[in-house]
Amino acid sequence: MGHKPSVQRLLDEMGTRSIDTGVNYGRNLFADLAEYVGKDVLDRVGIDLDAWRTWWGEEGAAFDLAAATVAAEAYRQSRRRPPSSE
Repeated sequence: MGHKPSVQRLLDEMGTRSIDTGVNYGRNLFADLAEYVGKDVLDRVGIDLDAWRTWWGEEGAAFDLAAATVAAEAYRQSRRRPPSSE
């Protein structure tokens, strides 16, 4: 999901019943989306689809998705490293 139209598309699809079938059943798609836009967004708007849509409507044009995605990947990598023995 490396480009902005994907965020809007996912938010649109999350409003349909069909998104909760198959491989997505039981997944927290808000948490998945937060992997790209930042956990702080999830912390602020929670799992309220309308709040996500409002956030994206207000912030989306100026939001640096590429930088957020790089930062999110660095964070995920840091969590995969074994603890330091120091």
